[in-house]
Amino acid sequence: MRKSRNNYLLYKQALAFFVLMMFSFIAFSQNVKVQNKEDKKGIEGVFVYNKDKSITAVSNNSGTINLSNFSKKDTLIFTHQGFATFVIQKINIGNTISLTEQVVEIPTYEIVAEQEKNEALEVTSKIDKIEAKTVQFNNPQTAAEMLELTGNVYIQKSQMGGGSPIIRGFEANRVLLVVDGVRLNNAIYRSGHLQNAITIDNAIIENTSIIYGSNSVIYGSDAIGGVVHYETKTPLFKSEIDSINNNSANAYVRYATANQEKTGHFDFSLGSKNIAAVTSVTFSDFDDLKMGKVVNSDYPEFGIIRNYAQRINGEDVVTRKKDFTKQIGTGYSQLDLLEKISFKVSDNFLLTLNTQYSTSSEVPRYDLLTDL
Repeated sequence: MRKSRNNYLLYKQALAFFVLMMFSFIAFSQNVKVQNKEDKKGIEGVFVYNKDKSITAVSNNSGTINLSNFSKKDTLIFTHQGFATFVIQKINIGNTISLTEQVVEIPTYEIVAEQEKNEALEVTSKIDKIEAKTVQFNNPQTAAEMLELTGNVYIQKSQMGGGSPIIRGFEANRVLLVVDGVRLNNAIYRSGHLQNAITIDNAIIENTSIIYGSNSVIYGSDAIGGVVHYETKTPLFKSEIDSINNNSANAYVRYATANQEKTGHFDFSLGSKNIAAVTSVTFSDFDDLKMGKVVNSDYPEFGIIRNYAQRINGEDVVTRKKDFTKQIGTGYSQLDLLEKISFKVSDNFLLTLNTQYSTSSEVPRYDLLTDL
């Protein structure tokens, strides 16, 4: 009899302990559901923390967060990338927290394509623009070197006459080159270095847009890594305000000692009421490039090529250089011609004939010329 009474007392103690534990769990744990204010659905991935960020928690896939680690005096901050930040003291929290959805505005830029001057196309890509005055001030030798003015485009050169733009790691057939709305390359071009950028006359370029990232919607499937859009000078018609024709002429010559560059450029514009034209001629001649004479004392032979290969009587012959600083075989020449004529049929109808021609002499690979 006494044994049964003892068992009964043990049972009551165990039951009381279990009830006490359950009460403690309910009292000291606090689960709150974080939901969308509009549709009342739970929000996963809501980050909550106190002011000093010493305690944090994250909502699960049903939107539930356990706040038992926070004290009653804590001010809790609820954050989510798609919702407005919500701040509340823990003591005032009920069973649910409702967050307001917010729209993140992405800045847009306008690209006006040559064939659609009146329609501005909005993109979410980063764009760098190089204006004609920037080119005139920096005076780059080629249109490829002009792209380096942004500081965001790397130009690969296997030789002095090279210039393959690399945009965010993409190159060649993954970067689309466009001149006045007409593409210079496409996706079936080689995937190695592509030097087409030097075939543009930077002296007649009015504006250059470098568009980073994929732009297939605007420029087609070839624009995987980015777009370089060159816009040449636009013919100007006679002003309607006065009777003076839009006639002008520009010319310059340039000489550089590093590669004995000799460049001459001449362009002129004629503009009447219904007909306007731009004509441009540029010729450049580059001699072999000379490297600097100051060398690192720790590596005195670094970059020094003492021999070169040349063709004599149908055979390759190794020849000793007289001037080790001269990169023999890197010189080349280039001729660029442009003729753009516009005829105004009416105020809403314009015909433009855009003819461009660019040619260069053979551009040797210096790294192959020095490979014995």
